[in-house]
Amino acid sequence: MLIDIGLGPIIFHLYSACEYFKEIILLRFNDHCIIELKKWLHNHTGAFDWTHTLSFVSGKEGRSGQFEGKALKLKATVKHVLKCYIDRENITDPLEIPQADCLLVTHILDVISKDENEFISNLKKFTKLIKPGGQLVIYGALNATYYMVGEDKFHAFSYDENFIRKPIEGAGFVINHCQTRPKKTKSDLTDYKAIIFISACKN
Repeated sequence: MLIDIGLGPIIFHLYSACEYFKEIILLRFNDHCIIELKKWLHNHTGAFDWTHTLSFVSGKEGRSGQFEGKALKLKATVKHVLKCYIDRENITDPLEIPQADCLLVTHILDVISKDENEFISNLKKFTKLIKPGGQLVIYGALNATYYMVGEDKFHAFSYDENFIRKPIEGAGFVINHCQTRPKKTKSDLTDYKAIIFISACKN
């Protein structure tokens, strides 16, 4: 089982995941995101059409033009869309969900954490969702201080590669892959310097 904790009602990164996991649980902090995800999942009127992302993902997988049925397979694999609460020790309280084989965390820790202590605390809460021997996968932005949503500017906790490695290893994980990629495009929407990808195994 895969648990996906992400920012926004985004699902295209899961097209590949549904080929490897029989069940996916989506956790989001925002009610609007949950509503939009459920619209997509249940084919409701007004749901965002992600079809344009299918050809891109299929191309990356080396299966250009072979994406028919991929959306249906992902929808069949997503079993729950749940709200989570970072201020609770069990972030899905009052619900208890089984520990996952893999936890995917995308662009969320720097957004919900105001400082170093909160970042570490939030990461620990997330890692409790992983079973022993399971995988933690983090995709995030390095050295970001803000991001824009429309005309509104929001704080982002700034961290570097050395900082994020320590709490992962301190939580009992062995990092088996870490890769960074410098920012290639200029944008006023956010000021991150690089993207980081980390995968680690829980002892």
